Amino acid sequence: MAENWDMLEAESWPRLSPDDRREVLAAIAGALGQDLEVADGEGEPALRLRHRSTGLRLQLVPGGRLEIGLSQAEEEALADLAYRDPMAAPVLDFLAMSTETLRPVQEVRVPPFLLAQRPLGEPILRRLLGPGQPAELGYLSGCLTRDRAGEAIAALAGEGLRLPSESEWEHAYRAGTRTPFPWGAAPPATPLTPRNDYGFDEMGELAELCADGWHPDHRGLPLDGRARSSASRALVVRGGAAELWPWQGCGEWVSLLSAHRSSSDEHEGFLAIRPALSLCDDAVVG
Repeated sequence: MAENWDMLEAESWPRLSPDDRREVLAAIAGALGQDLEVADGEGEPALRLRHRSTGLRLQLVPGGRLEIGLSQAEEEALADLAYRDPMAAPVLDFLAMSTETLRPVQEVRVPPFLLAQRPLGEPILRRLLGPGQPAELGYLSGCLTRDRAGEAIAALAGEGLRLPSESEWEHAYRAGTRTPFPWGAAPPATPLTPRNDYGFDEMGELAELCADGWHPDHRGLPLDGRARSSASRALVVRGGAAELWPWQGCGEWVSLLSAHRSSSDEHEGFLAIRPALSLCDDAVVG
């Protein structure tokens, strides 16, 4: 697969034709030795790989550099938004309380990897976890308690899948953007986010677990895209806006910010999983 590696970068991958993408994805499937096949359909041929045993559709995230965290320009854009729109005023309280959690901004190099197009839903969770009700809260399909999430993570490891690092997650969510939200500076009316430019659905809506142990800021964040270990049992969570729906006008949409992060201890019963798959051994998140 080495001869195709340059094609997996953010500067090259979007420019490839569907036929070229098919060829590269087929090479990836063959090189990984996983139960993978090129997945066509949905009007977008040769954009994804299908993990046969789970049914997951895995989207390629091209490699690239990005700044992890809330930039000064993003903070200023949010402050300007709150100044112009009284409904956005709660973001100022969020910034006052949480800015340090989103800093310092770190420039990270994320290697290319595969990530599920959407979080695990109940059909796949039932296959992974066996009999019983995997979702503890029916109106958020696919959300798990901490214990059940641990079971699902262990089951995924048996399939060669893992949690993304928070750097990988933010890279996939931003999809090359550097604005407060992937779609710009204005908050949405609902937690239903559009498909982003890398082809991912529902990002930011659920409280998605990352592989990193919880740290209160970005100090010590690995600059190669890997996850951080921690003495805390809590993991980093990205997203979670639907957990607070219907919104009450208190700025619940801040969970959709590209830089937003929280601890899994804050989301008992609402945790979701979007599996990832490494493309080479030295890209594996340990």
